[in-house]
Amino acid sequence: DLMGEMSALTGRTITASLKAASDLECLEIPARKLREEIQNDKNGFGFQFYNMLAHTLSDKIIRTNQKARQFEIANRALADINQK
Repeated sequence: DLMGEMSALTGRTITASLKAASDLECLEIPARKLREEIQNDKNGFGFQFYNMLAHTLSDKIIRTNQKARQFEIANRALADINQK
């Protein structure tokens, strides 16, 4: 999985925190190094990174939309209850 990708690309402060449910191995790439690799792009790293990023962000948007839809359904149900 990919974590911290938005702050690495935008330079904004990290807003998420993580807690692993089990042991894991993690590769940390400093934002400066990531940007250098993308700019130099000698081995197609930039394309591979942005492809992975597109899939990761798409998955995050889909999950967010599903949560928003569930909230909307619950909110409408509560409004119906309050109108009765």
